[in-house]
Amino acid sequence: MTDQVSEAWIEEALELVESGRSYEAIAQKLGMSARTLIRKLDALPDSAHARARSNSAELWMERGLEPLERALDKGSSVDVQAARAYAQECARRAALRNPQYRESSKTELTGANGGPVAFQAVERLIVDSKAT
Repeated sequence: MTDQVSEAWIEEALELVESGRSYEAIAQKLGMSARTLIRKLDALPDSAHARARSNSAELWMERGLEPLERALDKGSSVDVQAARAYAQECARRAALRNPQYRESSKTELTGANGGPVAFQAVERLIVDSKAT
């Protein structure tokens, strides 16, 4: 790694990522820019940064589901709409940390072997039998 960082720095940075804190907040705490922080984390061996991001996403999903589950309990005083909004925000944050949580759909617009889609034009003549 070009910029040597201590094991303690790596451990602290990864723990902060896993806790769900923003890169801006983590960078400020560690005394650097968010861009430098991300560059240093991405340079770590063994996909440690990717693992921390994935764990962070799981944590955000759990954070969102807990109040939603409480709100759905009939005896609860938790506002369902507020819990739903909180769960959606947590899901958005999870998606930022892990693409697995992003809603996406792919539509294949190619035909066989990546070529154009084959189609056949059909013309129909509709005749009104009452008009004749």
